[in-house]
Amino acid sequence: MRIIRTTTVDGDYTHWCQGCESMHLINTKRPNMNNAQWTFNNDFEKPTFTPSINVENGKCHYNITNGMIIYHDATCHKLGGTNIPLIEMP
Repeated sequence: MRIIRTTTVDGDYTHWCQGCESMHLINTKRPNMNNAQWTFNNDFEKPTFTPSINVENGKCHYNITNGMIIYHDATCHKLGGTNIPLIEMP
């Protein structure tokens, strides 16, 4: 089961977001175009990334902790305010 995937040697990871029904990218070794960067616990079974991930200025705002996506209440899709496990990538 692959719930996150390494995309480059530069420390980028992707996962499937059930709320957006798309992949989201998380940079861990270099800042992205918005100068954001995350830490990763290197656990591919129960990943944790910090700080929170904010896609498109609040469209999708969440934390990934111990393999769970914890969507913030203000997330602008149907899963706002819920906690769900990361699922296998389609």
